[in-house]
Amino acid sequence: MSKKAPWVLALLAGASWSLAAPSAAQPILVVDGPQPGQTVAGVVAVSGFVLSHNAIDKIELFIDDIDVPVNRAVLNLSRPDVTAAFPSFAGSPNAAAGWITSFLARNYTSGPHDLRLAVTEGGVGTTVFGPINVNIDNTINQSPFGHMDLPARTSLASLSGSAAVLGWALDDSDIDHLDFLVDGNIWASAIGRGGVGNATFGGQRPDVYAAFPDFPGTVYPDPKSLYSGFVANLDTTSLSDGLHTISVRATDNQGAAREIDSVDVQVMNNGSLLGPFGQLEYPLDEATLICGPAVQVIPPGGPCPSPCLPGGGGGGTIPLTFFPNIVKGWALDTGARQDLGQVSYVELMLDGAILANTRSDCTVAGTILDNCYGLNRPDIEQQH
Repeated sequence: MSKKAPWVLALLAGASWSLAAPSAAQPILVVDGPQPGQTVAGVVAVSGFVLSHNAIDKIELFIDDIDVPVNRAVLNLSRPDVTAAFPSFAGSPNAAAGWITSFLARNYTSGPHDLRLAVTEGGVGTTVFGPINVNIDNTINQSPFGHMDLPARTSLASLSGSAAVLGWALDDSDIDHLDFLVDGNIWASAIGRGGVGNATFGGQRPDVYAAFPDFPGTVYPDPKSLYSGFVANLDTTSLSDGLHTISVRATDNQGAAREIDSVDVQVMNNGSLLGPFGQLEYPLDEATLICGPAVQVIPPGGPCPSPCLPGGGGGGTIPLTFFPNIVKGWALDTGARQDLGQVSYVELMLDGAILANTRSDCTVAGTILDNCYGLNRPDIEQQH
């Protein structure tokens, strides 16, 4: 660590920031939190922004006088407020000036501790900022925290049909359940990771793991910060048109709860926007398909396969032809909720030409289904 810069307190653009005062050759590091003297517990986020006309290689967090960094910050986070306040840095190599890192308070004794941040500029050197003194109190049970990524809050989102609610949630012990609310009323819940409920929690979020790498977790899923994503799907046809508030409330396994995020949305259920939706899961995009020989299956004796083939009789002995390339996915229609329609059939097309229709071409032979719609998908039932 080659250089050190002292800390001063400054009030900029109406926000309370801890501003490191550098010389002309040094970067400017601003810490949004924690503030000097703040009492912290659980997973402690350390975040802010850095200004420099040089490229920033890394920002490392050090605690007390130990020379080994605790964590390395995630860089290049968008900070439009910083760009507006410091327009001369808008064209610099680190125009996206935001950064975030963290540490786990329970790894340290209760009492005062010093935080330092080392900023390394490419080809220039390292500048150490600090210390920031914080007070760790390990008797405090931290409430869950997180973020809702969708619906977006950049403008008033207009929702129609099936609307995804996506985000992440963490806690210093663990999340017990998540409640998804519309106008203060619960419409979906996720119980644990991969548990029961009509929403899911535990999806992979490598971006969250990068920001909170030492999050506790010695058994699956480990680390918990990697498996912190949640998703719920709101059927807006159950709501009246107009303004609504979507919020997410997380409760940890010690009973502490917090509304981690909320967003106002505009519901506009337009009939033309309520068509079927779904996903083509296989083959993957740009996959290579091998055109192998067709496979023929002779149905076992018994009832005629569905649909009954001409001349098949009751024995069902006519060979059925299958090709080894599988196309699978799912489709739904929110109109079915109000008896306004549902998925009637699905067509398979190649270069715009229809190859199969699930209403006219579905065949069932024993456990083999070909060109059929309506297979059991409990995962989709849970999400929708």
